[in-house]
Amino acid sequence: MKQIFIIFLFVCLSFFDAYVYAQNVSEELFNNVIRLHVIADDDSENSQSVKLKVRDAVLQKIKDEELLTYNATCEYVEKHIGELEECVYETLREVGAEYDVLIKFEECEFPTKNYDNLSFPKGRYRALRILLGDAKGKNWWCVMYPTLCFTNEVCEDSEACKKLRTEVSAETFDIVAGEAKFKFKILEFFAK
Repeated sequence: MKQIFIIFLFVCLSFFDAYVYAQNVSEELFNNVIRLHVIADDDSENSQSVKLKVRDAVLQKIKDEELLTYNATCEYVEKHIGELEECVYETLREVGAEYDVLIKFEECEFPTKNYDNLSFPKGRYRALRILLGDAKGKNWWCVMYPTLCFTNEVCEDSEACKKLRTEVSAETFDIVAGEAKFKFKILEFFAK
C-alpha cells in the first residue's frame, strides 16, 4: 500500500511540475509575442483578397514605425488604434470594398500555428484583431511582434527570428523552433 501511495504521489507531483512548467513558458510567450489576426467578411475570392490587402497595409504601417520592443509595440497599438483603423478603411476604399471594420487590441485564444521552422503553441496571446464586415470568412494571423509575419508559410525576416531568440529564454525558443518536441506537447496539453 505504501508503494502505491508513493507512486501516486510521484505521478501527482510530476503532473503538477509539468503544469507549472507549461504555464511559465506560456506566460513568457504571452509577454513577448503579439499576434495580428485579420478576419475576412466571408469566404468569397474578393473578400479573401481584400483581407490580404488589409493585412499588407497594416503590416507596412507597423513596420514603418520600427518598433523595437514588445512594450513599444503594445504602446503604439494602444495609442494609435484609430490610425490603424483609418489605414484599414483607406485600404478598403482603394479596393472598392464597403465593409464596417472592428479593430481591437485584446487577448485571444489561438490554435497551434506552424510557420516554416517555427511553431507557436495554442494558447492566449495579445493580438491586434481586425474584423472586416460580417467577419465570417477565413482568417489570417501571424506574429506581429517580433516582426515574424509570414506569407507562403516562409519567414520573411530572419532578423526577426534572431529578435525572438533574444526576447525569450533559450529553452522557450527551442520549443518554438521545434528543438524540444516533447516540451511542446506539454505546452499543448496544458494550454489555457
